Amino acid sequence: MCTFFPGRFIMRFTNLLLIYFYISYCFATIVPDLSWDDNLNLNEAKERIMPEIVALDLKKVGSMEIAGKITSELFFAAVLYKDRFKQSLPVCKRCSELEMLLILERISEIGGVYSEELKNALENVRKKDNTMEGTLKEIEVEYEKKFKKPVPWWWVCQNEERLNRLKRALATNMPYPYYDSSKTTYNLGKAIAAYEMLFGKQPPEWNCSNEEYLERLESALDVEAPYLSREEEVELKINLKTEYEKKFGKQISDFELSVASVSLKSVGYVDNRYRISVIRTTTGAIVKYLTFEFHPHGSIRKRSGIKLNMEEWLDFLNVLYKCRINEWEKKYTGRGILDGHGWSLAILFSVEDNYELNISGYAAYPPNWDKFMKIMDGIKAKMK
Repeated sequence: MCTFFPGRFIMRFTNLLLIYFYISYCFATIVPDLSWDDNLNLNEAKERIMPEIVALDLKKVGSMEIAGKITSELFFAAVLYKDRFKQSLPVCKRCSELEMLLILERISEIGGVYSEELKNALENVRKKDNTMEGTLKEIEVEYEKKFKKPVPWWWVCQNEERLNRLKRALATNMPYPYYDSSKTTYNLGKAIAAYEMLFGKQPPEWNCSNEEYLERLESALDVEAPYLSREEEVELKINLKTEYEKKFGKQISDFELSVASVSLKSVGYVDNRYRISVIRTTTGAIVKYLTFEFHPHGSIRKRSGIKLNMEEWLDFLNVLYKCRINEWEKKYTGRGILDGHGWSLAILFSVEDNYELNISGYAAYPPNWDKFMKIMDGIKAKMK
């Protein structure tokens, strides 16, 4: 019998490898890489998409170095869009190249074509007052002369708002940071622009590194929910304290008071891949549930969502606190397991708490995991 063991082992190992590569392929179809493609150079991308890019009559944004980088990424994103959706680029009158790049990336990330939500967000952003063009250019020259740095290239807002921001910087003698073409700062500039485009407002400011700032913005973009303003936070916390004491007869903990969103991803099994996000609002919470259906030539994302009232949100917080999630380790790994279940959990906190909790695991789970999953499964069941 022993002589047959190596053969069985090789067959099992080969099957596991095939499963791994299949999962990797499927995941790649869910979130396509919009960075440089080794199999496609810039000249080829230009040849395939140049006529449509020219027809859009887009405006270059930023310094020559930044503009060149945006243009290159735009060509690759446009090729991926056409290859995936088999249709022409979405019409965007008077867009800049940065805005067009963000639109194509966003469409590919969410797995759908030019959605009404994105269209409305873009139309709100592009309502420019032509009469301000001259005044804006004068202020931009004054800004660059005074601070010896370029005008921010990542802003995606109306001329009136740009003008107000530049005037405020000049009046307070406080220039804005400039995100150059280095990887982290460039991606941060793009993330800020995407946040403004999608949510119609500037993101909060945190006292943290660029890397942490980028992670928080990407988390908000990932679950498609903006952070509350500081004013909204103050009012909400007063309400939470009052309602929590009424419901449970005790004071709310600092942990429960600060939780802004909880997002769980299941990434291990092909037939059990999903993301569920519970996001605090001023009246309770919203739940966004994303599932994936796999097909031979790609995958389809299905989205659903519901609202939770304040009482349901408080129940959710109370279970989180009892699970002692704030004491969980950052990583749990089952040793020697090749075909286990993977998961990740991201918890965002209030803006002033300047904190984010990221926990992940593979074939291993923290204490009270069953209790945590019971409430998450209960929320999932409400989607059906």
